[in-house]
Order: sequence, then structure tokens, then C-alpha cells
Amino acid sequence: MTSFKFLCVSLLVFSGLSAGQTLQRISLDSNNPSALRAQLEQAGFDVLEGNPQVEVVVTRAERAALVSMGLHPVWIENGRALSGILAGQGLEDGVPGGYKDLAQINAHLAQTAMDHPTICQVVDLSATFGAPLTAEGRSLIALKISDNVALEEDEPALLIASAHHCRELVTPVIALAAIDHLTDGYGTLPSVTQAVDDHAIWILPICNPDGYEYVFNSNNLWRKNRRVFSSGVGVDLNRNYPQGWTNNCSGSSSAGSNTYKGPSEASEAETQAIIALSEAVRFAKVIDFHSSGREVLWGYACPTHPFDTYMYDEAVAISQATGYLGDERRPSADGEHQQWHQGRRGAWSVLIETATSFQPSYTSAQTEAAQVLAGIDWLLARSIPVSGHVTGSCTGAPIEADISIVGITLPDGEENSSGGAFGRWHANLPPGTYTLRFEASGHTPQQHQVTVVAGAATTLDVQLVSNGPEEYCIAAANSTGQVGRMNIVGQPSVSANNLTLQSYQLPPGQFCLFVYGQTETITLSYDGFLCFANPIIRHQLAFTDPSGQASIPIDLANPVHPAGLILAGSTWNFQTFYRDTGFGATGANLTLPLRVTFCP
Repeated sequence: MTSFKFLCVSLLVFSGLSAGQTLQRISLDSNNPSALRAQLEQAGFDVLEGNPQVEVVVTRAERAALVSMGLHPVWIENGRALSGILAGQGLEDGVPGGYKDLAQINAHLAQTAMDHPTICQVVDLSATFGAPLTAEGRSLIALKISDNVALEEDEPALLIASAHHCRELVTPVIALAAIDHLTDGYGTLPSVTQAVDDHAIWILPICNPDGYEYVFNSNNLWRKNRRVFSSGVGVDLNRNYPQGWTNNCSGSSSAGSNTYKGPSEASEAETQAIIALSEAVRFAKVIDFHSSGREVLWGYACPTHPFDTYMYDEAVAISQATGYLGDERRPSADGEHQQWHQGRRGAWSVLIETATSFQPSYTSAQTEAAQVLAGIDWLLARSIPVSGHVTGSCTGAPIEADISIVGITLPDGEENSSGGAFGRWHANLPPGTYTLRFEASGHTPQQHQVTVVAGAATTLDVQLVSNGPEEYCIAAANSTGQVGRMNIVGQPSVSANNLTLQSYQLPPGQFCLFVYGQTETITLSYDGFLCFANPIIRHQLAFTDPSGQASIPIDLANPVHPAGLILAGSTWNFQTFYRDTGFGATGANLTLPLRVTFCP
């Protein structure tokens, strides 16, 4: 057996010479196929899964390197245009071989959204989330499915991704089958209806559009994207994610390799678009479909994890639900897509290898897709172990907080956080009791104990308090220090509206009343009362910036009031009036959070 060290050196020396050469699929005889496969994977070779023999996709230079090591490659096929291969299989539905090219897949998404406009929406990820276009100028296109698809609802989200490796044609077939299953079944199948009502489901059939076009037009064995480097073409997108990118089991560092991980983590436009979507949506559940092998991949290739047993059990469960008889394994490398969701955002996340080849007959691909749908349904029905929101104690606004597990050391720089439009967070934890720590800049950290029960959903909402000036949140029916918000509801008019707020106990000293304006222009006045006597403070504030704020300094030691000094523990009432001077559309509501803060 050739040594691992020699394999590594050989790949680094030869693979950089292979840019533009024809790819070949070869097999290698070995008395210990598992050991050889593992060595080749660790050395960065493109080893095919799901076959009893060792099969590798190589450049001519990589094949020569294998020969120099004493191995004996047996040629199987050269890469060539998929359109020519499929044309020889006959026409199905006007498409060579039945498989859809990129334009036809995007047309399928558009037609589905037209047929189901209330629950379907086509989303250009690159344009919507500000990500760059691919090397060949394409966007990543996804379909969002939800009961109120045009609204951003506070609900858990599921991501289904396919074709990170563009030659794996069975995976977009699965993605489109999932789309049809969820849209056609909505309103007729109770389980599907419930799943769509309870989730935001995002399906991304093609994660690698440039490579997918290249597979159809030039080379059916192509795996990477099509970014050009001086010493090779393309990045393996499923080695380009930040989680594990720097460790010993990440992809190759040579641009000529089929498993090239890129010049830096998340360097690729495709990776950046998916990460941007994920940061905005905060996925709680993720399935990344690949081929081939009919098994579920979980955890990491190199580091062990304190929750490995739990992740193994979950992988077996979805493998069984998918019809793969519980078959599972660890990934071939680190830096993979599903690992990023698991290790950086706490998602329930797996990679599923489907079918037994990249490009089976279209009929076989459809059969595989129909079988896999059961696993998707299983995950949609699966409870999230623990989740919640992190918001500000006074404003109620979402906060991006770092979340850690006290007393548990994670092996590979894992992290978790809240975020998105609602401050959602989730953690894929095995049953047990944990202490979670929530930290955000400008706020006092908090620790909360949470108990996770098998098969149940545990919710923990956290309200972080500013660690700057001491705060008192003012709102009707709240007491000192509790979270609150004053809501004034009225139509645009010249008449005044008012709301008298509850009394609050304030300590002596100087404090400020902060008001955050959320309208174009509005005038406010504040009247402070001592023992319900005559008003001592009146200020007019005009807002011209919707995001602006204004403050009223009040010196409690020198009040302008005939009653004299204000004593410690005195009760103050704040009464608020507003007169609209350009409030917006008729019937709109005005929400003004008030915050009483000791001046720094």
C-alpha cells in the first residue's frame, strides 16, 4: 500500500499541471479498498462513493501520479458532453434523456410559482441578499414555499440544497420532486399542509449553475464551479464553507485538484450567496443532497464531537425514513455545506448521498426521488430540540447574540448565534439539561438553564438588557424595569391623540427620556407631573429621519416646580401627546418605543 505521505506529495506536485485536461473515471484494484479509499480522500483525490471497488475521477497528471506510486488504474470512461450521452438514450418529454438543463429547471420554478402564487415565490439569492454573481455571471435561484409566502413570518425554516457537485444530476430531480410534492399536496394532504403552514421551506435545485451548464455542454464528470485560476479551473463548492476549512481533513489546496477548497474560506460567489440566505433566514433544518451511495453523512471527517452519538442516531433515523436501511457514515472531508449550518448556526443538518451513480437513467432518478420524499417529510415533522428568540429588553428589537453551552468544549471552533428579522436561534442538542450563555455587544450577558426532552420542542426566549446606562422601559400596565412599549394608534389628522402612562418609581439623579421616531415628521410633547400637580416639563421634538432619536434631559435635583426638590422614590407620570404633520397612509399605526435612561 502506498503511504499517505507519498500520496499527499504526489497530488500537490502533479495536480497543478492538469488545468483544462480531460477528466477520466478509473478504478483501482486493492486488497483493502476501504483503506485505499480513505488514503486517497485524505490526499485530496476525487473518490467516488457508493461502489464496492475504488473509483476515482482524475486528470491525466493525477493518473500518472497514481501509476508512479505503483497503483494500476483501469480506464472506465472519459468525460464528455452530457447532452451527447443523454441524446443516445432517447428523448423523454422533449429533453435528452429526460434530465432538465439549467434553463429548464429555472422555468420549472417559475411555472410552479405561477401555478401556486399564494404559497410559492421564486427568489434570486444573489440579487436579494447582495451576493456576487458567479464567475460566468449567473445568480443562484431558489423557490420559497410557505403559507404566506410574500410575508416574512416568524417560523422555523428548512433548506433543501442540491448540485453543489454539478455532475450529480439525480439531485436536482429530487429537489424538483420535493417542490411538486409540497405544492401539489398543499390543501389536499394534511401532513404536507401542516408542514407548509408551520415552516418557511427554501429549495435550491442548483447550487453550482456554471458547473451544471458545463456538465451538459462539455464534461459530464465535472464536479467544481468554473472560476479560472492560473493553475487550474474551479473550486469544489462543498469544500469551501468556513466550518472545518482550515483543518487537516479539508479539501485540496491545489487549484488543479477536483477537490480544491478554494483560495480562502467562503471565497466563492455560490458559497457567499447561500451563506447570505442562511444569515437572513436562520435555517433550523438542512438537507444537502448528493450522489451516490444511499447513505446519510453526519458530523465531521476529522474532529470528534461531544454529541457524535446523538448525531449518529439522528442520521440512522432519517436514513431509515428515506428507505436507506439506516446506512450512514462520516463525511469524506470537512468544509462542507451541511457542516457550516451545524457548526456555525446550530441547525439539524445532514448530507444525504442518493442513488448508485451520478447520472442514472432518468426513470431511475425519478424513482429515487419518489423514495427520498419520505425522508423530507420525516424531517419536516421532526421537532427542533431547543429554539427561541433573543431581543432587546426595552426596544423588543432582534439582537444578534453569541450563544454558547457552559461547560462543554466543542472541537472545531463551532459557534452559534441568534439573528435574522426576529432574532431566532436554535440548537440541535441531545436530551439533557444545559446551561446556555447569551452574549451581545452593549448588553449584559445572561445564562439560562434549559432541559431538552427527546422528541419534544423546547422554547427559550431571552431579553437582553443594555449594560450602558440603567434603563426603565415605559409602557402601560408594566412596572419599573419590565420590558414595555408605548403604542399610539391613530389616523393621519390635525387632531391630537394622547395616552397617559402608568406611574413609575424613579430614583433621584439626572435621567433622560429617549424617544425613537419611526415616521417621517412628527411633533411630540412630554409633560412631567409631580404628585399630579401642574406640568413642569414640556418639550417639542420634531423627527425628520425615521431612524432618528431625541432625548429630554431632566435634572431631578433642581426641578422647575413650586413643590421644591424631588425626593428619592418620588412617583412620576409621563403623558404623551402627538400631532401628526405627515404621518403616512390613511389608517397607518404609529409605534413609539419609550425608554427612560440615566444619562452617562
